[in-house]
Amino acid sequence: MLIYIKVAVVVVVFMLHLFLLLIRVGMKVKIIPPKQICNKFLRILIIDKP
Repeated sequence: MLIYIKVAVVVVVFMLHLFLLLIRVGMKVKIIPPKQICNKFLRILIIDKP
């Protein structure tokens, strides 16, 4: 069980890093405003939850 928890934590941290990278790139290029990214991310989280 502990192995599964560790894997889950690693995956979550990795996804957060990717998400932050996307926000930074989007802000530099100024194609995607950060608010839109956050709204999409929140919408995905809400939809995924049962």
